[in-house]
Parts: sequence; C-alpha cells; structure tokens
Amino acid sequence: MLGALIAAFILCCVIRGFTGEEVGFGKAFLVALLASIVSSCAVAVAAAPIESIGLSIAVSLAIHFGVTAVAVQLLCSTDVKTVLKIALTYLGIQLAWQLTLIFCLAGLIAATS
Repeated sequence: MLGALIAAFILCCVIRGFTGEEVGFGKAFLVALLASIVSSCAVAVAAAPIESIGLSIAVSLAIHFGVTAVAVQLLCSTDVKTVLKIALTYLGIQLAWQLTLIFCLAGLIAATS
C-alpha cells in the first residue's frame, strides 16, 4: 500500500512536470495501484515460461511500459509522444526508487547481522 502511495505521488509529479496539468492524488493512486496489479499479473503469465533471464527482464519491462502508458493516458489527455515520455520517465524513477530501497534494506540487514 505504501508503494502505491509513493507511485501515485511520483506519477502526479511527473505528469505535472511534463504537461502542467493537475491530476488528483486519489485518481492517480487508484490508477497506479491497478496498473501495478495488472502489469504484475501479465508479467507472471508472460515471463514464467521464458528461460533466459535477459529476455525475461526485457519482456517484463515492455509489459510494465505498456501498462504504464495506458495508465498515463487514462489520467491525462495529451498526445501520444508526451504519454510515452511520461511513462518512460515514471518507469525510470520507479526503477531507481526500487533499487535504492533494495540496497538500503540490504545494507541495513548486513549491518545488523
């Protein structure tokens, strides 16, 4: 739930940065939560039979990008080029946030062990 709140905040900031359009936080929260659930289920179905880790990562990133682009299009009315820029920026920030969180937690666990 906390991840969806952070994702909604990031999505609102990125949309406002690219379009200047105000997006409601509640609406962004619901769309980010649903997009996360849909993309996770789609990745589980699509990437499970793939044996190559590199191809599996590429497929999962493509699915996340597609679902994110649809979510952004639902939130704001803008052209396709801007939607793709917003989706790419949002995914980059989300990836950086998730990696930072993983490494901080791993460092915390290693420090307490």
